[in-house]
Amino acid sequence: MATAKTPTVEELQAEVDRLRAELSARSADADKPAQKAKDVQEEISSIAGDTNNAALDQLYRIVQGINAATAELLQSGTDILIKLNDEATANGRTNQDDLAKTLSQLPPDIYKGYLRALGRVAEVPGRMAEQFTKAHRNAAKH
Repeated sequence: MATAKTPTVEELQAEVDRLRAELSARSADADKPAQKAKDVQEEISSIAGDTNNAALDQLYRIVQGINAATAELLQSGTDILIKLNDEATANGRTNQDDLAKTLSQLPPDIYKGYLRALGRVAEVPGRMAEQFTKAHRNAAKH
């Protein structure tokens, strides 16, 4: 009969070291999926943050453009009213000595002023679009 050989301390220490190395290798393999999932989550968060920042930048640019277009609308409205007033009062300034003539010319002057102002109204959408585009581009530069 063969007797079982008792392992030496060195052999036992070598076996313990081998088992520890195997355990470490298995632990590292077990951590890889968790690390990969964490990396994917961080990448998704990064992309979401970048997309959010880009959307906010575009929103800012659009708001800047709308503000500029609205200001252009107000400026155009003011210009139109000034034009209408100038046309309606043009003859009144030159004929102050003849009130009857001034009053008789007032309706046609108002009508001419209204028509010229209406012509300027047709320019407003184009001017608003230009101001929107300019402000939108300028906001992108800043």
